[in-house]
Amino acid sequence: MAGGIALVYSAPCADLASSALTSPQATANAVRGYILDGVDAVSNLASETVTGGRLNVRSSLDLALSSCNPDLGCTDASACNYSPEAITDNGSCLYTDACGVCGGDGSSCAGCTEATACNYDPSALVDDGSCVLPDPVEGCPVCDFDVSAAASNVAGGATGGVTSFSASGDLESVTVSLVWTNDNNDGSWAGDLLMEVASPDGACIGIGGYDVASSCGGAGTWPADWNTSNSGTYSATVNAAAAGLSGTGEWTVTLVNGWATSTGASYDVTFAVNGLCATGTGGEDVLGCTEPFGCNYNAEATLDDGSCIFPYDIVYVDEDGDGYGGEEAVADWCPPLESWLSLATGDCDDTNNAVHPGALGTGEGIDNNCDGILSTDEAGPSTCPEDVNVDGFISVADVLMLLGEFGCTVECQVDVDGDEVVTVADILQILSAFGSEC
Repeated sequence: MAGGIALVYSAPCADLASSALTSPQATANAVRGYILDGVDAVSNLASETVTGGRLNVRSSLDLALSSCNPDLGCTDASACNYSPEAITDNGSCLYTDACGVCGGDGSSCAGCTEATACNYDPSALVDDGSCVLPDPVEGCPVCDFDVSAAASNVAGGATGGVTSFSASGDLESVTVSLVWTNDNNDGSWAGDLLMEVASPDGACIGIGGYDVASSCGGAGTWPADWNTSNSGTYSATVNAAAAGLSGTGEWTVTLVNGWATSTGASYDVTFAVNGLCATGTGGEDVLGCTEPFGCNYNAEATLDDGSCIFPYDIVYVDEDGDGYGGEEAVADWCPPLESWLSLATGDCDDTNNAVHPGALGTGEGIDNNCDGILSTDEAGPSTCPEDVNVDGFISVADVLMLLGEFGCTVECQVDVDGDEVVTVADILQILSAFGSEC
């Protein structure tokens, strides 16, 4: 209860917040009313609890917000729920998406917008990246296609042959049309047909049959109207999704007379393999890169072998060969990189191979490492060595700084004449330029 009261007090309502400060008791009474009025009534709790039901904080919040001043709302005129009466924005603004839906995420009209794609959706307004472009040689794949298989006068328990086809996908169902002939007019039924469907990895399902065992997992029986000895045409759709048959390569269908004591029956079957797409005319799959945007795309490949090499999004022209490019770039470059290209950029002078990010200073007065700062190792020899404190003037301060290191013979910082020691000669050189500006 306490948590619910706290949530109502924290509702985005300026009136409620203001009232809580100016009239705390009146506000408490109002919040109590929202809590009680929002309760879901439960008959068997009427005499057990004060509220007579179950607390519904969402309902209480809605009641609090519905009583809130209309000055609170969306103040952005470009929003689809803009409130001209609102003065204080409460963060509720919604905007129309590309599909024309207020507050939508663009998904209601998303799809493939490429007219040449196999799965082009003319009603789509936003492309969702799902487009499948046609193969340059074979065009768009044929899916949910028909396969035919036939076997004549098959004795009980015998196999009438195996039919194979190349396909890729997940088998969802098979829609079967059977022309069945009771060759010897015995007690055989159309429903005795045992049809086994196998995926490229050898997994299989068996549909129908009577008393002949199948090594495949069962996928159900044929409809009851197939349990007849009358020759004719029979149809059915069998859901195969639960079996999980999938793969790319050679699929097979085997027809078996599933009644062991049958004297013979003939089967002429046409069935649609729903969920599969044809991948060729049969035989061995061609391995290779099947991604059209791959640098090594193979238009003849029927099975992707993971060998696709994709282009770099962007590479940079490296004119001076220092491993860093400047501003000039090339998009979608396939590996390998030529010697005049680099994946790194940031070179501020691509005509000088001593200038690039991380370069050491050359003492030539140029920004070797492109950091925008002329450091000591980049600046080079001083043109005014007498100004040892580098303040732009040769003054007493320079003399005092030199005297502080007078007599130095190792790693001297104020060696004016460059002989690597600080002596009288350095003092005389400063005094000769005393009072000058650098």
